[in-house]
Amino acid sequence: MTHSILDLLRNAVVHYGYWAVGVALLLENAGVPVPGETILLLASFLAFSEHELQLPWIILVATIAATIGVPLASPAVALVQAQYPGGSFPTYDQAVGALGTDAIFACPARFADELASQFVPTFAYEFNDENAPQNFLPAVSFPYGASHASEIQYIFPAANPPGFGLNLPQTPLNGNQRLLSDKMVGYWTEFAKSGDPNGNGSPQWPQFERGRQVMQSLVPPTPQPVLQLPTPGMFGP
Repeated sequence: MTHSILDLLRNAVVHYGYWAVGVALLLENAGVPVPGETILLLASFLAFSEHELQLPWIILVATIAATIGVPLASPAVALVQAQYPGGSFPTYDQAVGALGTDAIFACPARFADELASQFVPTFAYEFNDENAPQNFLPAVSFPYGASHASEIQYIFPAANPPGFGLNLPQTPLNGNQRLLSDKMVGYWTEFAKSGDPNGNGSPQWPQFERGRQVMQSLVPPTPQPVLQLPTPGMFGP
């Protein structure tokens, strides 16, 4: 019986894709007896074993569904509001964007840096060009800023295809962005060659340590190290 139920859930994930993950978690968080976690685990398994889905999209969908499904009376809502007060952001969209950035990208990456730095030399960075060209997606009501994957075009000369079929206009890097691009290519090349990004004439990139968390801020035209205080945040370790 258990095997047949798992097969049924697996078929639902294969057939409905990310919708199965999102709807299941949304319903479960709303109190409906749906095996949301099981479906999430099955989707993650399919992403790794059969490449039916992509794990980053699974995480994004699950985060959105879990957030929407949280009751307003939950203590988690007050905690989020305290950490991300709406009045601190120009728009509601940007407040949600900050929350999503921390929950999905910044805090997990920092946690991974802390873990890795205990065993191997670790060099952490944060891409900080808020005016990076957005050639993947159409314009929205708020600025994309230094969005996910926007640094790829600074490493590879033709990183952005024309909007994945959306026929979006492609904005080239400006002069300061090209200077940053040159330094980033140097860092990446040196790291691939020796395991240390330094030695290419670019500004020194300090090693990340758990007790002294220095990240290289990749900001045009010249990167610079920035000390991050190792204090636990909303989604930190």
